[in-house]
Amino acid sequence: MNLAEMLALADQATQGVEVNTTEFKPIAPGTYNVVVVGAEGPKDSKRANYANPNEFGKTIELQLEIADGANKGRKLFFTNNILVYPASPSSEDAVKAQKAMAIGANERKVILASIGKTNISDVHELIGASFSVDVTIRDYQGKKKNQVSKVKTLGGTASVASAPAFAAPQAQQTAAQTAAPSSSLPSGG
Repeated sequence: MNLAEMLALADQATQGVEVNTTEFKPIAPGTYNVVVVGAEGPKDSKRANYANPNEFGKTIELQLEIADGANKGRKLFFTNNILVYPASPSSEDAVKAQKAMAIGANERKVILASIGKTNISDVHELIGASFSVDVTIRDYQGKKKNQVSKVKTLGGTASVASAPAFAAPQAQQTAAQTAAPSSSLPSGG
């Protein structure tokens, strides 16, 4: 089948299908109780390791659904950092990367605690996790978009007692140690 035939077939198959063309409106900033309804990862992040452009940081992408209130059922999308490489060899970028990983680790501790676990081997184990998030609005390419700015327990605490989070594969641990300065990761609070 050539392109013209494919396009004609697609046009025919979609005749009469209504498409919502209204502008997506973000929810108001605030704290919302959410449940994880979808999880993917680890996925490659957009940032490559400056020292090895074939290595990328790793993230987990969660689809959250607001559990109650006027926005019940609305979806939020959240990316959790697992492994972050510095953007350059500068110590400032290395510290930023370490902080991003520390924030990610604290977020995972809250999420894992909500399902009574300290570790998982598959991101799909996170489906059903319930916790709270602080949501803000940011400008993205001229449009207003929601952004999850903080992950908290349902009671509102932003972190939980130290517990192991996702166990990074040995290769990722080694890469993170190589890319980061010799100082230890900042502790979350």
